[in-house]
Amino acid sequence: MTSSRRRGAATQVAVAAYLAEHGWPFACDIGAGRGGADILNTPGLSIEVKARADFNPVAWIREAATRKGVPMCVHRPRGVGLTTVAQWPVTLRLEDLVVLLRQAGYGDPI
Repeated sequence: MTSSRRRGAATQVAVAAYLAEHGWPFACDIGAGRGGADILNTPGLSIEVKARADFNPVAWIREAATRKGVPMCVHRPRGVGLTTVAQWPVTLRLEDLVVLLRQAGYGDPI
C-alpha cells in the first residue's frame, strides 16, 4: 500500500472513530478501495473522506450526492495530524446546510 493510500485509510478510520464517540456509536469506515460512502452506519448521512493534496470539493460533494443522505465531505489537509480530527473542515452544499440549520432552530421555522 502506498503512503497516500495509508494516509487515506488512516483518515477514514479517524473520522469513523470520532463519529463513534460523538453520537454515531456504530460508525465505521468502509475500508480502502471499496465503493460507497466512506463512513458507514451514519443514518441520513453520505460521508466522503478525503486526505489529498488537491482540493476539488465540488467533485467530492457530487460523489457523496450519488447516495442517500445529506452529502458531505470531511477533508484532512496536508500537514494536519490525526489527533486534530475535530478541527478538520467539512464541505456540504448550502441547500443542505440551510435545512440543517433551520431544523436546529436557526432562521425562520420550517
